[in-house]
Amino acid sequence: MLFVKLLIAQLAAKENISCEVIDLRTIVPWDVDTICQSVSKTGRLLVSHEAPITGGVGAEIAATVSVRNSFCV
Repeated sequence: MLFVKLLIAQLAAKENISCEVIDLRTIVPWDVDTICQSVSKTGRLLVSHEAPITGGVGAEIAATVSVRNSFCV
């Protein structure tokens, strides 16, 4: 999946859209600070993962970032 995300970021760059791709190589512990810093900087978060629709690691990432960055975005 990482290759696809990097390719999409390159295609976006051709349209003058800047993207940050953060690859979480491990699930526990995951780098909360890096993700929250990126969200504070960009004001955006897109979570892409291969997991169940509900209760997956993506839901945990979105919830944590939402709580930590609710006043920064």
